[in-house]
Formats: sequence, structure tokens, C-alpha cells
Amino acid sequence: THRLAQMEAARDSAWVPLWLTSYHALWLNRPRETIRILSGLKPPPGWIPYWNALGSAHHSLGEFDEELRVGESGNAAYPGRLVVVELRALGAKGDISRIRAMIDSIERTSTDTIATPADHMLSVALELRAHGHERDADDMLTHARQWIATRQAELSKRRGLRRTAANVFFASRQFDSAQARYAALAAEDTFDIMARGRVGSSAALRGDTATARRIAAVQRWPGVRSRV
Repeated sequence: THRLAQMEAARDSAWVPLWLTSYHALWLNRPRETIRILSGLKPPPGWIPYWNALGSAHHSLGEFDEELRVGESGNAAYPGRLVVVELRALGAKGDISRIRAMIDSIERTSTDTIATPADHMLSVALELRAHGHERDADDMLTHARQWIATRQAELSKRRGLRRTAANVFFASRQFDSAQARYAALAAEDTFDIMARGRVGSSAALRGDTATARRIAAVQRWPGVRSRV
């Protein structure tokens, strides 16, 4: 697919084949190719994936200052739409003061129902942890759990928020609660293999190897066609 996109881009300088080539390059672990293409590409208005991809490419190269500049430029053009890029860079840099200021602003002003403040807290906590800032990561996860605890009515109505809550408790290493939440998600949708997998992962991390093995085994789940 990447080779076909490259061939199309060579024939046509329009942004679509160039974008596809840069996107495939990113997933093939060729971030410098992604940066080279995107740095010379002017995307159409509103094309948010451009900024995400360019930021991700810099991140994978450890160029966190460049990633931060990409996020700041994207947010200047599309306020509030690219905070994830800024937060990811700040998490890698361990800039907890700026992170807290951004999270506070998101909590006060964001109306996004897809990427909630808890989603942003989770992603930046994982980034902090990955770069050795364990205590700050734990503090951010505690904040995320507190945010979730005040939204019980929303949890009952929004599956996406229930998944976020499960992910937060899993990242917090509170595997009993995480397992119960993933099990509820899996019961709601028998095709949700990610939730089922996390039920098994949570069980394994709790030491419940029997449950983990049962879930890992190839079997016929209710409503799911098995190939065996």
C-alpha cells in the first residue's frame, strides 16, 4: 500500500497521495519521510490528521520540542483541537506545571464529548510514566479517577466514557475495578474483543491465571463466529 501511494504521489502532486504516502511512512516507522513530506505539504482547511501525524513523527524521533511547536501551531489554527499533541510532548519533557495548567483549562472550557478531560489525563499520564515520571503519572491518574467519580450519571449513558474509566483504572493498576468494568463492556457487546482481552489482562495481573487462560483460549463466544 505504501509503495502504491508513493507511485501515485510521484505522478500527482495533489495533497491526497502525498498525505497517504506520509501516513503510511509513519506506520512503517519511517518518521523522517513523514516529516519531509508533510513539511512541504499544505493541507486543506480543517485537516486535523496532518498535525497529529507530523507531531507523532517528531515524537517517535525524540524531537519533543519540535512536536510541541507543531501542537502549538495546530492549536493556534484550530483552538482546542490539538491539545493531545501538546500534552504528549509536555509529558515526554516532564513539564508538569504546563501540563497541569492545560488540564485545568480543558476541565473548565472543553465541550468535547469524545476526548474528555479524563482521556487527556490518561494519555499524558502514560507519557509521563514512559519517560520515568512515575509519581507525576500516578498523581494525574488519581485526578482522572476523581473526575470520573463525579460523573456517575454520564457513565450510565455513555459507553465511551465507561471505556475511558476502565482504561484509567487499568493504567492505575487497580485491576479488580478495571476487570469488572471491562467485563461489563464485553457483556454489552459480544463483538468487543478489546474489552474481552482486557478482562483477561486484568485477571492475569491479579494472579487469576485460570480466568486469563480461559479468555485467551480459542472458543466460541456468544454471538461471535469462531473459525475453529
